[in-house]
Amino acid sequence: MKNLIFLLVAVLFFACGNPKSVSVQSPDGRIKVDFWIDELADNYYSVSYNSETLVRPSFIGYLLEDGQEVGTNMEIVSFSEMEVS
Repeated sequence: MKNLIFLLVAVLFFACGNPKSVSVQSPDGRIKVDFWIDELADNYYSVSYNSETLVRPSFIGYLLEDGQEVGTNMEIVSFSEMEVS
């Protein structure tokens, strides 16, 4: 699950355009991960397998010991598509 969160954050930061949502699918299309930013600039993701929800919409972020929040007020600055076979 940690790797999924890091992948998610990477997609959000290194994604072209300025979309509010990004979807990533496995090569066979059975696994789909959706990422989006809501109107408050908070980040969320969900995971489905064969169109069945495995992970309901979940917040992406961290609250550090010093009270600093990581994962709020973010934006997708770019997005690119790639096919993997």
